[in-house]
Amino acid sequence: MIGVKGLFSVKDFFWEYIVKLDKREEKGVMIVTASEKIDGITSPELENFLTDLIQKTTSNIILDCSDLKYISSAGLRVVLVTAKKLRAQNRELFLSGLNGPAKDVFQLSGFYSILKIFDTTAQALEQE
Repeated sequence: MIGVKGLFSVKDFFWEYIVKLDKREEKGVMIVTASEKIDGITSPELENFLTDLIQKTTSNIILDCSDLKYISSAGLRVVLVTAKKLRAQNRELFLSGLNGPAKDVFQLSGFYSILKIFDTTAQALEQE
């Protein structure tokens, strides 16, 4: 598992930022689990992680977001860029497990109409 963690403070204001990334292979598909927050600070870590995975594998990728609590526009950009990179290689990026505020962001941004998004990772694997 890879994680980025830091603490930013301004007087009495504290803001913690973290993203946890993990990967596993199941049924010949790479599954990336993204947990906690993807924002302007942590999105480069996700982008590097996914770019490296694209270069080292030939399978589709499922991004499991079931433990993702927050995603910003910077995180959405990484998801979109990753999907475009995979499509250029006749591969796909599937998203699964979106819930709460992260799901709302994907719905409001229109990503449900341009990406393949499933309720569970098991459903995404069935579509593979």
